[in-house]
Amino acid sequence: MSGLETVPTEDGYINWIRQIMGVDSSIIADTSPYINWSYEISYEIVNVLLDYASPILYTQAVYNLAGDYLVNLAQDDPTLSPPNNTYWKDLRQTFGSNSFIPGLINAANDEDTSAASMIPLNLQNITLADLQNLKTPWGRTYLSIAQSVGSMWGLTL
Repeated sequence: MSGLETVPTEDGYINWIRQIMGVDSSIIADTSPYINWSYEISYEIVNVLLDYASPILYTQAVYNLAGDYLVNLAQDDPTLSPPNNTYWKDLRQTFGSNSFIPGLINAANDEDTSAASMIPLNLQNITLADLQNLKTPWGRTYLSIAQSVGSMWGLTL
């Protein structure tokens, strides 16, 4: 047995936040509603059929999507001392989470030069939610897991 969880739980997610994301309990308490909300939202979004393909991948998909949501949802505690009082704002700024990106560029030119790059088929139908997920390492991990098992999870081919 690998020791990896095969059933997502909120307690497992809290442990994942501490171990994988590296967020200390002084930044966000285990009882924070942001932890609960991010977990519940991702648990509802991740397709349960992924669990049939691989319970370990399903659990990791839930936790990674929840981590992505946590970065986008959590609010800073102004009573903490710096830099912890701006932890989530700083993290969102680092990832550019609050920047709008309407899509992927596939061509650019001016009078003298021109350049174009082909957008892979799996990115041509990307949703706004998928674009947002691409901004954090946890969102990208979720998308890679979801996409690896077929086109009905997030990105389509």
